[in-house]
Amino acid sequence: IDSVHVRGDGFVLPTALGLELTPAEQASFDVSFRPAKSGRFDGRFIVTSSDLPADRALVLIGDGLAPLARVSPLPEVGVNFDLHEIGQQATREVTILNQGRADLHITAVTVADQGSQGFSAVVLDAPLLVLPGDRHVVVVHFAPTYEGRALGSLVIDTNDPELRRLEVLLR
Repeated sequence: IDSVHVRGDGFVLPTALGLELTPAEQASFDVSFRPAKSGRFDGRFIVTSSDLPADRALVLIGDGLAPLARVSPLPEVGVNFDLHEIGQQATREVTILNQGRADLHITAVTVADQGSQGFSAVVLDAPLLVLPGDRHVVVVHFAPTYEGRALGSLVIDTNDPELRRLEVLLR
């Protein structure tokens, strides 16, 4: 055998190998599948040998499972607290959804605002686990400390490979 290797995103053979086999001898190879994102992946396990008229290939198929973090309301719409009197508290909810096929890990939920504008969030200790198809509600409070427009964001850090950080506008 001149070489053994794999082709295709997500498929890994520890090393491309060349080896000699005696008649009736067998060899085993461990192929790993480590997808970087969700979806179907196709690959090939290829054996090349000068003793064969053509390369031999086995089809490899893998299905990558990943979390898919989404929030409601949508980040670009944000959370609107309307007008509130100074010292009075308003409460809204932001729902974190896992629309993927793997566990969603929420590693941090924080409020970022410009100065002390009165936004806060009630969050259980991170990390949080949101199973596929499930949701977690974060309660956001606004208690203005001065007159005028207040802006901030709810920042959610996740293990979603395509969206590590979600930011929901607070106003």
